[in-house]
Amino acid sequence: MDSQAIYNEPTLVICEGSAESVIFELLLTAGKLIIPKDSLIEDPQTGRFYTRCRKDREIEERFLSVTYGSSCVNIVRIIDSPNERFHLSPLYQSKARVYT
Repeated sequence: MDSQAIYNEPTLVICEGSAESVIFELLLTAGKLIIPKDSLIEDPQTGRFYTRCRKDREIEERFLSVTYGSSCVNIVRIIDSPNERFHLSPLYQSKARVYT
């Protein structure tokens, strides 16, 4: 993971389930993330600094159709299902980096 890109650009965190969400919240609260809190994208539906939404098309509609003042958005997927597919459409492939 390119920590410089993560540090300087808006970052959307996707947590697969409850365990991943709890771990992320603990790390965020303890200040142990390499991602600054002010670069995290807030889920407008929940007010949290992560989303539980995992479908690629829904992510595009809800988060990537918004301008964040940067040419690129990082998407960090925290999952424990190695076979879960996530593919952005060609329109968004140049606007987002996906880290799983």
